[in-house]
Amino acid sequence: MRQPLIREEKGKLIPTETGVAFFRALPASATLPDMTALWSAQQSDIEQGNKTVDEFVNALIDDLRPHVKTVSVGEIQGEAKPNSGQVEKLATPCPHCGKTIVVRPKLFACTGCDFKIWSTVAEKKLTTKQV
Repeated sequence: MRQPLIREEKGKLIPTETGVAFFRALPASATLPDMTALWSAQQSDIEQGNKTVDEFVNALIDDLRPHVKTVSVGEIQGEAKPNSGQVEKLATPCPHCGKTIVVRPKLFACTGCDFKIWSTVAEKKLTTKQV
């Protein structure tokens, strides 16, 4: 399973811990301001209709592929994630059916019914103790 490199929060793209680790592992040439200026110019071409999004993305992938291949997996260090069989569970049972509640990135969900609580309420992140 692939780890996401970015997440959306309040309409903004925020790098995940894995994304930051990946960025740090890239060669300097891929993160220079000159490179982002070039990408910005190409995005302007898209806005003006001189280039499609697919052309931009494909060229970007082609440009970065050789650099990404040189990065050793050992160079990318992030927080260890539990295996798919290891899911964090709350000690408190579901108030509706009494089954287990599991912790997901965006919500707390019951394994026995459709009960769920969003992990962010009124722009505040809930902890497992609060749930």
